[in-house]
Amino acid sequence: FKVDNTSCCTTERMLCVNGSTPCANRTEYVYFDSVHPTEPVYLMMATQAYESELPNQVYPFNVKQLANLTTSISTTTSGAVELPAFLAS
Repeated sequence: FKVDNTSCCTTERMLCVNGSTPCANRTEYVYFDSVHPTEPVYLMMATQAYESELPNQVYPFNVKQLANLTTSISTTTSGAVELPAFLAS
């Protein structure tokens, strides 16, 4: 990103001023307004959440692993829910 110290639009109270024109080169900015990242930043974050293997980014699972997780939740004879071991700890 070329611009990481200002937003892509004119802001007031941290959000874009109503009716203001955002920058034409949004892909060069980290922030759309003072609070929200631009679409390329969200895409990076979503990609990392989905497929990263780094424990400091996704722990204990990334979204891809979580979506493919198969498990069953059973009940005991008393009707209490028994969680799978990885959820019980």
